[in-house]
Amino acid sequence: MAIEKPIEIGNRIKELRSLKGLSQEELANNCGLDRTYINAVEKGKRNITLVSLKRITESLNITFKNFFDENYIYPTADANKVFLISCDTDNYNKTMINGVKVSDIDKYFSENDAENIKKFADNGLIYIWGTSSGNTSKFRELNINDVCVFSKQKKIIGTSTLLYKCESTKFSKKFWKNKKNPDFIWPNIFIMSKPIELNIDAYKLLEAGKYKKTFVQGFTIPRGKHNVLIKQYLEEKLKIN
Repeated sequence: MAIEKPIEIGNRIKELRSLKGLSQEELANNCGLDRTYINAVEKGKRNITLVSLKRITESLNITFKNFFDENYIYPTADANKVFLISCDTDNYNKTMINGVKVSDIDKYFSENDAENIKKFADNGLIYIWGTSSGNTSKFRELNINDVCVFSKQKKIIGTSTLLYKCESTKFSKKFWKNKKNPDFIWPNIFIMSKPIELNIDAYKLLEAGKYKKTFVQGFTIPRGKHNVLIKQYLEEKLKIN
């Protein structure tokens, strides 16, 4: 029996496979399926049978119930990952370089979140970043102590560590602007450590991770050995700087 909504199922498999740090080939081998079949399912080009989905979920160590639960946070052993985030310079400067006064936090966050956020004040400032409502899956994937590497115009401009996550449409509307779409918001909030400013060619970072020389746009997640190599490269650069 084939399951409907192949694109949604495919996207979910790809999301969980990536969180597990597996390639399509590795997942296929683990569950006894063909890689081309996994590829077609992830792209929504082929319906998946109940039997095949059961084999995949068992391989990913997730129950059927949690597989279909969009709010389920998938546990990963790949702690302290490195995330590459493409950012708008004006917004980045406003809340990451300049920071937000801790005295302003109560205005934009719930009482509970504000209390937690204030614990991370650095000389009276809180450093904040966020993602759009369309990036909910990415918001879930970022864990406390993961490292964010910020890029703009093919340059790595800074790095920071995630300290806390919450939501605030009010904060987004006040501090961040989208010149092309004034109604666009970033309600998924990341409370970050004070950023370390960098000026590194993004190609250098990708080469360090053994990626092909193709600049990765948007919100991407280096995995497995790529992640380790990129972390090592950043650590060396920070020692030099």
